[in-house]
Amino acid sequence: MTKFRILAMASLAFSLLMEHALPYFHGKRLFGVAVPGGVRYGGKGAELIRRYEVQLLPWTMATLLAAAFLPFSWAVIWINALMVIPAIATIRAYAHAHEGARRFAAAQSGIREASLSDSGGDFRHVAWHFLPPLAIPGAVALYLRAHWHEIPARFAVHWTTDGVPNGWAYKTVAGIYGPLLFAALIIVFLAGLCLSILLGSRRRSPATAAISVMTASAYLVAAAFALVGVLALHYVPMGAVAAMMIGYIVVLGSIVVRAMGATTEPEDITPEECWRGGQFYYNPEDPALFVQTPVGSSYTLNFGNHGSWFLVGLIVLYIAAMVCLARVIWS
Repeated sequence: MTKFRILAMASLAFSLLMEHALPYFHGKRLFGVAVPGGVRYGGKGAELIRRYEVQLLPWTMATLLAAAFLPFSWAVIWINALMVIPAIATIRAYAHAHEGARRFAAAQSGIREASLSDSGGDFRHVAWHFLPPLAIPGAVALYLRAHWHEIPARFAVHWTTDGVPNGWAYKTVAGIYGPLLFAALIIVFLAGLCLSILLGSRRRSPATAAISVMTASAYLVAAAFALVGVLALHYVPMGAVAAMMIGYIVVLGSIVVRAMGATTEPEDITPEECWRGGQFYYNPEDPALFVQTPVGSSYTLNFGNHGSWFLVGLIVLYIAAMVCLARVIWS
């Protein structure tokens, strides 16, 4: 039980660390606002960041203390609550700091251009990043097919904190290959989203943080569902799961650090007045389908572009199809 508490606290600590690091995710902006360098790296920027950190600090301390002393029998409730409550406090503190930074916003040109060429290179880029994780569930499926006669009729797939099995799967096509199929569908979804960003945004360096995060997520999905797949033949120790999560956190942290230090990468400056609530971008005059968000190196849709609504519809249909497929397979 102590191991699970430590793992839960480590996950919470990483989440809290990311919330405190938000102002540093993109060095050229101050809380999502394009400001002159003298403001961003001067006393005014430092004061806004200090106020943001001070507002978050009580929530951070309270979260860690609660995670250390709350009864573990209620872990399902308090882990989720301790993830959501600091996130709400972060949104509130960031919104307040964003409004403060807007007073120093730099003048921006109203002319927006987008170069959406080189699609052949984009397809090769996506294939290079996503074919390896897609091959992982495929390899596990071939392994299970080769050892089909060794798979028991029923096998454990879930355990209590005391190590007692409390969830079972059966030797059926759905029970054996279902998780691997879902892993492949999720990876294909991430690859399609990655390709959409590359095709629909301005020409940028291919090694953006957004693409790297999606690639790392594809490997995490592949590894997690591969471990679920091999449960039909082997017991997977908790240490393997913990190592996988730690590896993902390390990779994600390195991506964040690289994005913070990428001061030479060209920035996608968007008109401040086209952002709704600092989160939604609406600019019919902007030909880009995706634009860089005010914070970090992630991307969001330009809802002023009619193609964005078509893409949203495709995403909804894809997710609905996956839900329907899940009900068909496991019904």
